[in-house]
Amino acid sequence: MEIGYTLCMIFFIAVNLSLVFLLQTQSPYLQPPSLEYILYTGLACTVCSGIAAINKRIPFKISHELFAIGCLLMWFAYWRQFYRSDAPMFYFYPVYFVLLNALLSLLFISRRERFDDESIDHLQHLAESPLFHPLLIAFLLLASIVITGHFLLFPAVMTLFLIRYTLISCLEPYGLNKR
Repeated sequence: MEIGYTLCMIFFIAVNLSLVFLLQTQSPYLQPPSLEYILYTGLACTVCSGIAAINKRIPFKISHELFAIGCLLMWFAYWRQFYRSDAPMFYFYPVYFVLLNALLSLLFISRRERFDDESIDHLQHLAESPLFHPLLIAFLLLASIVITGHFLLFPAVMTLFLIRYTLISCLEPYGLNKR
């Protein structure tokens, strides 16, 4: 069993844990002048993920991970302007994303070869549903970054994004994944 099967989106996990570590140590890298660079890095990751998604030769995992990292960085840098730097969401959301990603990877992606035909059909039907359309989730995720008044919107949509990633990763060995 290779690492890709047991734990996916490893760089996304690393960025989340890095943010939590930098917050806990009250790093000067998270002060207002540096936040602008974090925001632009997130924007660059998001644009690169769009280019990777259009290019069919690049695996979908790379575009998904870049998009997740980009949105996380943009959310973090943008929301720090509106909330106190020690707001609990800046500590808990990244930890939540790491735990959710690890849980989905271990419970579903690592066991995808054991799925029966009926389960695969259900996963394919769920992946093709309008709720999990990639453009809808991408739009909602970007919109949730801008809508700062609803602080639970971003983690809810990121949860949908991670579930979609899990669905597509589970369908990949069967040749049923859609970008």
